[in-house]
Amino acid sequence: MLEFDSKKQEFYFNRVLLDKLSFRNGSNEIDTLKISKEYLFTDQIKKSNFYIFKNFLDNDVSNRLKKYFSSEETYKSFIKSSNGSSRLFFYLNSPFFYPKFLQSLILKCMIFKNMIYYHHDYYHSYCLKYNLNPSDFEKVAKNQILHSWQSIYWYKNNCKFEKHIDSYGELACFLILSERGRDYKKGGLEVVYDDGSTKDLDAEYQIGDLVFLDQSKVYHQVNKIEHNDDQIGRLQLYIPTIPPNYINKVLYFEDHSHNPYFTSNDISLGERIKNILKSYIVKEDVHYSRQNPRLNDHIL
Repeated sequence: MLEFDSKKQEFYFNRVLLDKLSFRNGSNEIDTLKISKEYLFTDQIKKSNFYIFKNFLDNDVSNRLKKYFSSEETYKSFIKSSNGSSRLFFYLNSPFFYPKFLQSLILKCMIFKNMIYYHHDYYHSYCLKYNLNPSDFEKVAKNQILHSWQSIYWYKNNCKFEKHIDSYGELACFLILSERGRDYKKGGLEVVYDDGSTKDLDAEYQIGDLVFLDQSKVYHQVNKIEHNDDQIGRLQLYIPTIPPNYINKVLYFEDHSHNPYFTSNDISLGERIKNILKSYIVKEDVHYSRQNPRLNDHIL
């Protein structure tokens, strides 16, 4: 579905495959409307609430991404979380540098995600709030970037994430960069339905797959990861849908204490100036996720 131009260091959609997913065609065996209504945004009786796009990225590019994120140099930028896993956060609405291929990958995944999310009421409410055309998936994605972060999640031995459910409007999207069996032995994402039944998602996907989970509909958890010394563990790119009211209107980043970034284009000039002046009087705390990752201009 997503292909890579090594010279331009940019990702682009395979238009033939993308057109086959268009719900407007009406003659396709599977399209974004069917995926959304029959698999993803459904009730728990169907034991679904997730969908896996197989081979979203080919193996070669996926393995190059895995190598980049798991390299010793990049690993220095990861932050330890409270559950023991390591995370590398990305804020495209920030002063930080990110390699061109990474910016392109995140944007394309967000665009594709909006093609699916188009069939959820929350998506249309969001577009109405910001006066956006719901069919202009790229423009919507660029607005979402203002109040969103993305992250690489790296789970090593004994790391897990407790069972929880998220709030209305949150749709999880994971680009898979590791495989159970090859990169780790046990553990992974498990969906827990109200009747007590479960679904082991890590048994369903391979590296290069793109996974959607309606995390506001079902409980889910990451069971404890186990891996050998010659295995890297569990590695994924996480692209959440972050409702705009979940994040501060003004963000500050490491080494940019007097350069506030705003999570909406609706902030007036007066308000912007006020926050700049305020930063010289009150020292704002910088969230751990907004530390400079200091990534180099790497070529994928």
